[in-house]
Amino acid sequence: MKIKAYFFFSILFFTAVNGTVFAQKNQNNKSNNVLYLPDRLEDKRHSIDSLYDVTLNGCRQKILVQSNNTDNPVLLYLHGGPGSSIMMRTHVFSDRLKDQFIFVNWDQRGTALSYHEGMDTTKISEDQLRDDAIELIKYLQNKFNHKKVYLIGHSFGSVLGLQLVADHPEYFAAYIGV
Repeated sequence: MKIKAYFFFSILFFTAVNGTVFAQKNQNNKSNNVLYLPDRLEDKRHSIDSLYDVTLNGCRQKILVQSNNTDNPVLLYLHGGPGSSIMMRTHVFSDRLKDQFIFVNWDQRGTALSYHEGMDTTKISEDQLRDDAIELIKYLQNKFNHKKVYLIGHSFGSVLGLQLVADHPEYFAAYIGV
């Protein structure tokens, strides 16, 4: 029984891989070793889907940057909590946003992928998170050459978002509180 299952999944995998390479070769009429899913054969030169380490006020933190066009405006998502990352679940709503924005999901200091062993999370303050957010916004403005970013704040992220927009309206094209 195990041999039949192994054989079946091997054939299924080979067929899927062979089909994607074939579709990619037919589209570009040349061969290379890059595999694309058949529904994702559009031009990917200006797309991005990357998990980055950024250092914000001396602390290494993670951002997930996704877009189908890096010429789009930047949309920064501030999660709730504090300490309540949803980076691994935002695909539920970010797929449509990636067509219109450079969607940036940030794990704030001390949260999920931005937590480091030995980090004293009891010393994290709202002021520190706001300072980190401002530094991240400046980083994104520079990286993607946009003067203003769109901001979504969810739950506690909406508290940070309101304070950021009130203190630094020059950085923002719009704010959405959820």
